[in-house]
Amino acid sequence: MEPDGEHWDKIWSREESFDENIYFQCVVDSIIEIMGGSVRGLRVLEAGAGTGTTSLQLAIRGASPALVDYSPVAVEKMKEMFKRNKVPASYFCEDVRALSSNNGSYDLVFNSGVLEHFPFNEQVKILAEMKRVCKPSGRVIVFTPNARCLFYRLYKWFSEKNNSWQWGEEYPVVSLNKQFTEAGLSMLGEYSTGFPESIVHLAVIDKTGLLADLVREFYDSLSFEEKNLFEGYLVCSIGAKHKKGSRLRHKLSWRCT
Repeated sequence: MEPDGEHWDKIWSREESFDENIYFQCVVDSIIEIMGGSVRGLRVLEAGAGTGTTSLQLAIRGASPALVDYSPVAVEKMKEMFKRNKVPASYFCEDVRALSSNNGSYDLVFNSGVLEHFPFNEQVKILAEMKRVCKPSGRVIVFTPNARCLFYRLYKWFSEKNNSWQWGEEYPVVSLNKQFTEAGLSMLGEYSTGFPESIVHLAVIDKTGLLADLVREFYDSLSFEEKNLFEGYLVCSIGAKHKKGSRLRHKLSWRCT
């Protein structure tokens, strides 16, 4: 069973405030690239915002964000963070499976680290809602932990084995193609991103700090093409409301480094 709002309230209550400097650069970079190089002027909905730091970064770059989460604690701390940074946003404390926004309201609807906590049929329901509130010309982008990412899987296994895993049920994926199809979304592209973030997972395991440093030094020494040989932490899935057969107008980098 997926974690409920009370579960996430407990997790977010452990933090005095949300740190605007802690976010996945690969997620921000991917979104900007997918949206054609800029998010300025776009209406953006983060459906399952958590700390909301990705939306904050998009807002700093000119987007107009709305953030949805069903944890009241998260919503209040997001508000504090945005206010502290003097960035405007809208907030909704509600379930991503039943969004209150009108049809076709947003240029971009996205989330990161959300769908893996839900079973298949609930994933489809969430994606269908994301599709509903997205404009016909907009994009639905989802970032989900990658089942092929070794360091993430090692960290998850180690944490569960030692009873230190705090994120509840979490099922990494190889692809969300079937879920997108069931939700009526056309899959425009899907790729792995965030290998450097996976090294962070390795670093938090006891006695692996030196190994993590060595892996990071090795990875940084590689060419862009060689870096693309390694699976990243996240699977980035890109969808649209229009019919199958369409493709992104520009070629995406396979991985953010």
